[in-house]
Amino acid sequence: MRGILNGTTNYILSAMAEGSDYVEALADAQSKGYAETDPTADVEGYDAVAKTLILAALIFGRTLKPEQVIREGITAITREQIQKVIDQDKRMKLIASLQMVSDGDGKKTMLDARVEPTILPLTDPLARVDGVTNALTIHADTLSEVTIMGPGAGSIQTGQGLLADVLACVR
Repeated sequence: MRGILNGTTNYILSAMAEGSDYVEALADAQSKGYAETDPTADVEGYDAVAKTLILAALIFGRTLKPEQVIREGITAITREQIQKVIDQDKRMKLIASLQMVSDGDGKKTMLDARVEPTILPLTDPLARVDGVTNALTIHADTLSEVTIMGPGAGSIQTGQGLLADVLACVR
């Protein structure tokens, strides 16, 4: 599985693809309530790492620690880098990924977990997911690829998430 798990970073990268630089895009995201006053958890990938850990447990039944996830945020990405990617008919997205890999002897499988800026061809379903939208693409033995998308940032979405968590605790 791989996906865009943070709507704030996706919004910032989308704005940069439309001509903004990082500072402008972040300020815009903050003014719209998509980014916190201290956006570190989002822009450095920590929020996406937390969601990746949850998916590792739910999908693969594996408990990982945050330090087991390779993490790189988007703060060092420049407008020029984004434009170079666009000129190649590609898009840059902060992608979280989980993949089962052999440890080399073919007997054990390990879970490779990453959150990092990734350059995607336009044929990739995640390449055209813009704004505060989140998306998840699942690859399976029985199904080649399935992508699901939905809103990923904003006060209503956060409120819905909190309500769902409270209801789950009550049950």
